[in-house]
Order: sequence, then structure tokens, then C-alpha cells
Amino acid sequence: VHGLSLIDLELAYGSQQSAVDLIGDRAVVAAMIGGGTPNPALSQIAQAGAIRLVPYDQSAVQKLIQQYPFFEPATIPAGTYKGVDSEYQGLNVGSAHLITHASVDEQTVYDFVKLVYENRASIAEKHRAASNIKPETAGKDNGTEFHPGALRYFRESGVTAGNE
Repeated sequence: VHGLSLIDLELAYGSQQSAVDLIGDRAVVAAMIGGGTPNPALSQIAQAGAIRLVPYDQSAVQKLIQQYPFFEPATIPAGTYKGVDSEYQGLNVGSAHLITHASVDEQTVYDFVKLVYENRASIAEKHRAASNIKPETAGKDNGTEFHPGALRYFRESGVTAGNE
């Protein structure tokens, strides 16, 4: 992205909290932080001082989306973070993923997926990112195999899941 490659960067891998600490200590100049909006790590960085969300080159975004279809454009509204007064055009990796072992029984996964989708409005009251839990994007092929219990719920709900 932006004409840079990994060779051009000195990478420091760690948790979101370590990114907060490293930026606060000025030990790094930037961090790539993902997650639902509002993101607690970004909120903490913004509260500590001025932050700047670096814009993506939109042609690079389109190239990423073509190469990796689980990416999609995403907008962070103005005012989400202290000091960020205009909306930000970023990337989203689609919906949140619940990952389970293949051996978990079908009924348990079915019941859980049903619980989440039928209660998504009340879940979104607790965290705004849950407002992105939508039937129309639930079954989007994200490169991860869907559990039979999830597939059953999606089929019963009229949602095409995965690469069916």
C-alpha cells in the first residue's frame, strides 16, 4: 500500500495495548490497529494526545478488495475519536468471525448463531460494531469454512453462505 513494502518498514509485532504503549512512549511512529468501531486502543491513544488516521490511497484499496474479497470499504464517522473531526475511509474485513473447532456439535453452533442474529439489536446497544451483524453479509465468503450448524441457520434464514 502507498508504494511501500515490508522491506521499507521496521516492524514491531504486539498486542493492541502494546501499540498504545509504544505510541505513547514515541517508540513507534505508527500502528496498524483493527477491530470494531469505536476501538478501545484507538480511543485510548486519542485521549492521550493528537492522533491522525492515515488515509488509504483509494486505488490501492480497490486493488486489495479485488485480490482479497473479504475486505470492504468502511467509514469511521467524524467524532468517533477525540481530535478526529472528519470521517475516515478505511477498510473492514467484513463481519466478525466466531471461530470454533469442527468437533463442536451442530446444534450448539446453530443455537448460538441463531441467538446472535435474532438479538443483534440488543447486542449493538452494548457495542456499536455489532450493528454490522447483518443477514445480507453474514454468509459472505471470507475464506473460512462455515461450520455445519452455522450453515443450517443461514440456509433456514435464506442466506447463502460461503462459496455455496
